Amino acid sequence: MSVPVKLIQKEFWYSRHGQTAANIHKLANGRVDDPLTELGETQAKQAGVALSAYFKDSEHPFERIVASPLIRATKTAQLIQAEIQKRTSVLLPLTIDESLIEANFGEYEGKKLEAWYENWLLGKVFPEKGESFQDLQQRAGEAVNKINQLSGTSLIVAHGTFFRALRSLMGLDISLHIKNATPMKITPPSKEDKGWTLFSPELPVNS
Repeated sequence: MSVPVKLIQKEFWYSRHGQTAANIHKLANGRVDDPLTELGETQAKQAGVALSAYFKDSEHPFERIVASPLIRATKTAQLIQAEIQKRTSVLLPLTIDESLIEANFGEYEGKKLEAWYENWLLGKVFPEKGESFQDLQQRAGEAVNKINQLSGTSLIVAHGTFFRALRSLMGLDISLHIKNATPMKITPPSKEDKGWTLFSPELPVNS
């Protein structure tokens, strides 16, 4: 069995994409490229508003935005970028990273998120033509480590299950549901605090 990748202990920001139709119907849309709903676009703009408050004078909480190639994440990132520019005159560079794509659920793509999903998270289900949760952990960790090797701090805009894989690498609860378009500051362990912590500009997120 391979040893799980270790995350570089560096601060970064993360946001899940805004709402899609699949979210409303609680479907597993890993690689299905569905767009944001009208509410999803509003959520993304609200995330941009919340993040804009952290750009004060010459202080920038992050220097770039990196997004998954799926349209729901890319559009969310674009709306966050536009809102920050509108409110602060700061135009952040936005790049697309293929390695941030959501989990491949294989035969379960488009299916209801039922017992199979919980068993998949536990490593008890391996979807045909899909990706195991262990494979996703490795891919997610490598993807974020690559981004965090860049100078400065990044905002990553990607997906819910992708973030569960990251939380597992942080030793955090993977059952915690992160709402659509909730931006979070991810802080690594320090001498005083032994674990990773998550904080949202809107609401603190229990780690």
